[in-house]
Amino acid sequence: MDFSSYTFTLPLENEKTYWWKVKTIDDEGLWTWSIQQNWYFRISTTTHIEKTFPAENQRILVTEISSCTIKFTKHMDTTTINTNTIKIKKKGGDYILLISTYNQSNKTATLTPQTTPFFEPSYIYQIIVSGDVKDETAQAIGNDEIIEFITLMNP
Repeated sequence: MDFSSYTFTLPLENEKTYWWKVKTIDDEGLWTWSIQQNWYFRISTTTHIEKTFPAENQRILVTEISSCTIKFTKHMDTTTINTNTIKIKKKGGDYILLISTYNQSNKTATLTPQTTPFFEPSYIYQIIVSGDVKDETAQAIGNDEIIEFITLMNP
């Protein structure tokens, strides 16, 4: 019997640790709990980002955007949110000089370009949140989060 994969029939909760033992057949053909085969695992699919403006793959007129916002799911460590850990750039291009602020009460970072025009039309921009950004419990995001949006020319 192959125990290398198992499909769970009950929904598993995020950020919870689970364990199980495997029942095996001993030398006498009897079912027994195997002490050596305990597995522990933790489900963690949490993203620290609740939403952004612009949203992922949003098409937006350049006149409708002068800053970008990132709303986090948790309160973040304010010392880890700055222009070194959250950046904006044209896809395949240079980073944009930003002013970064973080509002702890609503868990939102605001990124405002220092140059005008703020965004040029007909480009794909990327908001890049470094995996080094941490929540208030010092848990790092872990992987860089990249959110892309597309700017459009005014009609």
